[in-house]
Amino acid sequence: MGSFTVGDRVGFQAPHGQGLEGVVLCLNKKTVSVVTDDRRQWNVAPGLLHLDRNGGDETQRMIGGSLDAGLQGRNPRPVVD
Repeated sequence: MGSFTVGDRVGFQAPHGQGLEGVVLCLNKKTVSVVTDDRRQWNVAPGLLHLDRNGGDETQRMIGGSLDAGLQGRNPRPVVD
């Protein structure tokens, strides 16, 4: 999973066959959390992701604040120490 970092623009194919693109939100033990352009969050196996090298401007726009705004109101997962 070392090939992805938070903020990378990635693409993957959803279970129903549609191609989706989004931004890496966090790296989990077995999956990568991705927020797609339609503001849905997916946990995807790293082997199913590919880097989107053409989406740099969109990535900066999403990370610049609208990504956080799109996730407001969701219940965050509890942090266990």
